[in-house]
Amino acid sequence: MGAGLGASQFRLLLMMPGENPYLPLYSEGPMRPNPRVLFLFFVAAVSVASAQSIDCEFGKSALQRPNYPEAVARLTKCLNSKLSDRQRVSILQLRAKAYHGLKNQQLAVRDQEKAVELDQSRSAWSSIRLSIYLRERRHFGKALAAISRAENRDENGAGSGPGAIVYYQKGRILHESGHTLDAIISYSRAINRKPHDPWILYRRALAYESLENRVQAKRDLTLVAEYTPKEGYDPAIVRKLHEYGFSAAQRKNACGDQDSDCEFH
Repeated sequence: MGAGLGASQFRLLLMMPGENPYLPLYSEGPMRPNPRVLFLFFVAAVSVASAQSIDCEFGKSALQRPNYPEAVARLTKCLNSKLSDRQRVSILQLRAKAYHGLKNQQLAVRDQEKAVELDQSRSAWSSIRLSIYLRERRHFGKALAAISRAENRDENGAGSGPGAIVYYQKGRILHESGHTLDAIISYSRAINRKPHDPWILYRRALAYESLENRVQAKRDLTLVAEYTPKEGYDPAIVRKLHEYGFSAAQRKNACGDQDSDCEFH
């Protein structure tokens, strides 16, 4: 006989406290399950649910560290489990972010598109993220369609409508696709909603500069220098400030280093 448990031993192992091990699985008469059977079904269900929950939580934790390969593996297992549509939207977006961290923009777009399709909420964020991934792939038409969808959603809670991030991201799409004047208008809308955001001012300065309007570019960069945060700026901003005669501290991690603070910049 092998090392595994025999059938009788297995039954003894799973026996409920005080139970007669020789009771049949069903009592005599009408088909009424033995309490042990119900207990085993309960244990099995809880075990499966716990394993699924562990994969979901470990996937989130791996993404925060960040360990993108582990995050993808864990979140894939999580997505293979039974999830509500709302949960699936959340996990798809997390896996998209992990793929983005791995520079696999195609799979990031695929997951984010699925999330947008399933998302029944009024939140703008799933469409904002999709627009970023599409812009980075230079799919400007699709990116603009995604951010236009976000304009009809709520960025900062129910009834808030589009906010600074929506118009900032729209400005980036427009600028990178050659529609500089429209980009400046969009950046200006973002600044109206968030006047002291240095990233928006910096991007509008670049747009003015591309139109050879260095006077207006310097005005925006003057404000960028004035609002320098304690942790300093991304190297790209520091270089541009130096070009215009301003000084600013450089942050330890650049946005290109997957710093979470830079996700939407």
